[in-house]
This record gives sequence, structure tokens and C-alpha cells, in this order.
Amino acid sequence: MKKRNIFIIAGKELFSYLNSSAAYVVAVVFLLLSTFLFFRTAYLSGEANLRPFFEILPWFLIFITPALAMRTILSEKEKKTWELLMAHPLSEMEIVAGKFFGALFFLILVLVSTLFLPLSMSFFASLDPGMILAQYLGAIFASGLFLAVGMAASALTNSAVASFLLGGMMNFSLVLLGLEMVVLALPAPLNQLAQELAVLPHVTSVARGLIDLRDLLYFITGTLVFLSIVVFRLKKEWFLENPSEKKKLTLGLSLIGAVVVVLNLVMLSYPLRLDLTQGRQYSLSSGTKTIIRQLPDVLKIKVFVSRDLPGPIRTTFKTVEDLLKDYQRQSDRVSLEKLYPDIDSEAREAALAAGIQEVAFNRIAAGRFEVQAGFLGIELRFGDKTETIPFVENTANLEYEISRKIQKLAGDREKTIGWYDPGLSQSYQALRQALETQYQVKTLFLEEAEKIETDLLLLLGGPGEAGATASAAVADFVKEKGKAVFFLDKVEVNVQTGTASAVKTGLEEILAGFGLSLRDDLVYDLRLGEVIALNSGGVRYLRTYPFWFRALPVKNDFAPLSGIESIALSWPSSIQIESKAGFTYRRLLQGSPAAGRQEGMFSIMPDQIETLPEPSREEILLGAAVSSEAGDQRLVLIGDSDFLADDFAQQAPENIALASSLIDWVMADPALASIRASSLGRSVFQFSNDIQPILLQYINIFLPPFLIAGFGAFWLTKRKRLSRREFKIKDLEKK
Repeated sequence: MKKRNIFIIAGKELFSYLNSSAAYVVAVVFLLLSTFLFFRTAYLSGEANLRPFFEILPWFLIFITPALAMRTILSEKEKKTWELLMAHPLSEMEIVAGKFFGALFFLILVLVSTLFLPLSMSFFASLDPGMILAQYLGAIFASGLFLAVGMAASALTNSAVASFLLGGMMNFSLVLLGLEMVVLALPAPLNQLAQELAVLPHVTSVARGLIDLRDLLYFITGTLVFLSIVVFRLKKEWFLENPSEKKKLTLGLSLIGAVVVVLNLVMLSYPLRLDLTQGRQYSLSSGTKTIIRQLPDVLKIKVFVSRDLPGPIRTTFKTVEDLLKDYQRQSDRVSLEKLYPDIDSEAREAALAAGIQEVAFNRIAAGRFEVQAGFLGIELRFGDKTETIPFVENTANLEYEISRKIQKLAGDREKTIGWYDPGLSQSYQALRQALETQYQVKTLFLEEAEKIETDLLLLLGGPGEAGATASAAVADFVKEKGKAVFFLDKVEVNVQTGTASAVKTGLEEILAGFGLSLRDDLVYDLRLGEVIALNSGGVRYLRTYPFWFRALPVKNDFAPLSGIESIALSWPSSIQIESKAGFTYRRLLQGSPAAGRQEGMFSIMPDQIETLPEPSREEILLGAAVSSEAGDQRLVLIGDSDFLADDFAQQAPENIALASSLIDWVMADPALASIRASSLGRSVFQFSNDIQPILLQYINIFLPPFLIAGFGAFWLTKRKRLSRREFKIKDLEKK
């Protein structure tokens, strides 16, 4: 094939779209509907990222690409220009490639017109440029595949309507294969095959910001297969005169298909990935690499997984498997074994003996829902010691969980955390269980303690009624060991009476020695409040509660904050820093520009807080970390403990992840503290007034379509004038 011929045909095809009013109509309708649906989803969820946009994009491409591709081949035949085209020194492959790239470039121009969306959102949210780049690359590859399907439909039919319907049906089938209702209804291994052939899992994978060669290979090979169908169809008449050429082309296409299948199978076992996210969230951190490379003996990793898993769980397993293979590649002292307890009785016994849980899934079989049991757990064995993850439900913080278990297995001495909480009304079992995967957690009784013998002191709520004895013990420990984490409540909230009042923590002097202090206030946020359910007169309704809100991490390259998008706090107090010589300070969490402070005695009842003071627009600090220049003293302070309580943290697992990372940092464990989370907590919009969200929505919905429509009107009017001018010149020449 000659590149010049392909470029010429591609240019001709592109301008055929630019000169068609129908193409502008398709582009304008797409922009209007897609941005409208995006903002409806984004504002309801309160999440500020482009994932909802790229999740609905394949559904639009199902119909847009057949509409653009239906005339790529048929138009040449209807206009009787196909024979004229073939009279030139052009091959069918060059023609098909040129038409494909011309149509694809028009689609890319339409996608480029949506760039105003992330650009405008970046003023009100923290977006990841690498993730956005990956999402657009995934959209381009998906567009190419759907376009190739549309061209195949155009070549196989004799009318534009039939081409559009066939192309839409084929595209819909590629999307339908990846839906949970289809995957659940198929038996193994057909469900796995459907998952690999479907478009949605590959688009979703790329949309995370991770360019996986397996996904790119899927798009490229799928596109080549459908374009090959077009070439084969166009050569049909030539085959009648040259049967031997048909055999050669059939053999060549069969070889290409075989190579495609082999490549995809090989890449399933040896993945190659490019992590474009900020901080490389999907790549092993330097801390994990250090832990693995310093292993003194062999680490055996066993993955217990059922062959027949539902679609979403299978996607989770793919992520788990890729992560563990990354561990294996770091050292020859790591062995990885995959076992199937559902078909191997010995593997099943080993899984149950290791504490791997068998979890029930819902599936569709014989036209009804059924319950199916399955496994997805990990066992880590180092010498005669073992650690397990009974079931992998979420992979966002999986690297951190695995690495801390490995370090615990390979460590010489288990470090201890001295745990104290008043235990009056809250339970912190989720936090305790997370810490016990790495440390020995000892409950302290500060009322009786004369000396605290631990590596780190953790206080939740404050000494409470322990009084002077507890404060003195804490002061002695901080002075001697210098490692403490305080999640303190400066304002006591009474949920029965709905009132809040400031209290003494007993740690004021200790904090002052580090240049920190807790204010006698509760912080609220009028923009980032959490939605709660209320009952009134037998009616249940939802409303935003400003004293429970999303706190934002301060961007300062502090390792424990990496990957954290936001943290859910409940009734927090603000922090002041008065810098002291010899200490380094790091700001951890802050409110949005719509955050304010409430002081004194006041009500916290959701139906009695309509008159909150207007935000002062000051930067309200909610968490801080301080360390001495020598590194022997480290302290973390957050003005809230309720955000780690079980009933609250269950809805916000990122809270536990942040607390664990901060404790690792205070414990001076650089390996664990450097491990990043994968986008924990949701990224939120940071509007400062009621006009900004309205402007952002309607400018994005109407401005790009208006510009596209305006350009189309200008371009088509200009061409119409030029054509009239040409006709006038020809008439004058005749006269």
C-alpha cells in the first residue's frame, strides 16, 4: 500500500463529511445529549471526573459510527464512481484504509470539540491530566472499532438504511456482550470469552488512566478484522475472474486471524501496561519494590479463584492478577500460584484451611436468579508464617494491604501501637483490624497508666475523663518517644439534644509544644456536605448536612495523601499552626472555599441549621503533620475522631486508608508510607457560589454545539457561494 494514496483518499473522505450538513447534525446532537447526560449524572453523584462521560460514550458510538460509515462504500456505488475510482492505480486496501482514516479523523474532530469540558471543569475540580489523556485515547480506539464495523455493514448491504441497521446491531452486540446480565447468564468458559470480546470492559480499563497493551491489541485487531471483511467483499467480483487470488487472500486473512488470536492469548499471560495517572497509581510504588527486593527468603503467593465468576468480579480478578505478577517480576524470591477451589478438591481444602472465604454471587440461569458460591482470596506464606486476604472486594488499596502483610511476615520484630479511645459511643473495629495487619495493637488504660510502653501512641477522641493522670502519661510518652497520632474531638456533640459545646482535651500544652492547637469550633461546608436521610411526618427525604462534608487533601507531595481525592469528616474542628523552630509542618486536609466555622453553644440538628454564618473564605485547616528536623519526633493531628468510627468509615473506606498511611509515616516506615492508593474517595466540585455550577453546565451543553453549528453554517454557505461563482464563470465562458 502507498501512504500517499491513502492520505489523498482520507482527505477526500474527510472533506465529504465537512461538506455534508448531515455530519454537522450528528455532531451537534451528540454534543448536546452527551454533555447533558454527563452533568445530570455528575451533579447527582457529586463526583468531579470524566468517567461518566466516557461510560456513556460507547452507547452514542453505537449509532453515530454506522450513520457516518453507511455511505463510505455505498455512496461510491450509488454515484457510479466506484469503477472510476478503481480505474486509478489504487488497491482495495488503499481505498478502504483511506476511507477509514478520513471518517475516523472526523470523529476525532468531534471528540476534540468536547475538550472544553475537562478544561472548564479544571477550574472547579482537581483532574488528572494523564487519566484524561488515556480516556480520550480509549475513545479514539473504540471509535475506530465501531467505525470499522459500520464500514463492514456498508460493504455487506445494498442500501443506506440496511447498512445503518446492520452496523448498529453489530455494535450493540459488542456492547451487550460485556453487560452483567449477559455474562452472568453464560456458563464458563463462554462468560470469559464474552468478557474478552466485549467493548465495555476494555473501554473501562483504559478510562482508569492505564494503557494496557491487551486493550490496545483488542481494538487494533478487532478493527483490522472488520476492515478485512470490507476488503474481501470489495474483491468479490474480481474473485470470479481469479479464483486463485481468492484462495491467496483467504489464506492471508486466515493467517492474520491466527496471529491475532495467538497475540491476544499471549498478552493475557504477559501484560504490558503504561500508567498515565498522576503519581503512577497503577504501578508498584518504590516502597513495595524495596520490600520485595529485600526479602531474605522465598515468598509464596497463592491466589484462590473460581473459574466461573460474574463479570465485575472477573474484572477485579484481572486487576489482582496483574498486580501480583508485578510483585513476581520484582524478585526471583516471589512465587505465584493460581488455584481453582471450585474444580479442585485439594485446592478447596487448602483455601478453607487458610481462611479464604467462599462468597455467594447472584447469577442468571435457566431464566431465573440463582445463588452461586465462588472464591477470590490470597494467601501469603513466608517460612512457617502466613497472612491471608479472605476476599478481594476492592482493589483501590490492595497494593498497600498486600505489602504491609508481606513486611509483617518478613519483619524481625512486630512494632506496637498503644491504642486509647474513651469507648463511650463509638466503635473503631475497622481501623483496629486494618492496623493489626501490620502492628500489634495494645489497648491502653490511661486512667491507670504511669508509663506508656509502645512504639506509637494513638488517641481517638482524647483522654476524656482520665484527666491529669492521662495527660501526664501522654506528655511523658511524647517527650520520650515522640511518635503520636491524635484524632481529637474539641467539641462535644450530643445527638440526643442536638447541641454542641467545646470541651478540654487535656492535650493543649502537648500540642502547643509542637506549634499546634485545636480551635473551639465545628467546621461546616455549604458546598461539599454529605447527603443524609431524614424522616418528618412519616415522609422520608434527603438533604445536605454541612457538618458532615468532604475535606480536601492539600497538594504538597506528601506520600500518605497520594491517591486520596477527598475524605469524609463528621463534626470536625479546625487547627491552627504557629510554627516553631526545629519543626517541619505539613498541611493535610482543608475545607473548600465554602467552608465556615461555628463557635459557642449551638444546634447541630439538620432541620435547625438554616442560619449558618456565611463562609469567611479563609483557608480552614483540618489536619496537620509535624516532624522534627532530626526525625525523632513525629505527630499527626486531625480535629475529628468520628470519621473513623465503624458506621461512618463503612461508607468511606478512604478514611481508614488515610489513617493507616499517616500511622505508617509517624512510625517512620518509609516503604509503607510511600505506597499510593488508587483514587480513594471521590473527586469533588469546588464551587464558591450558586452561579458557577449553572454556568459550567449550560456553557458546556450549548457552547460547543453552537460553535460546531456556526462553523458548519459558515463552511457550507461559503462552499455554496463558491459553487455559484464557478457556474457563473462557466456561463460567461460559453457566451
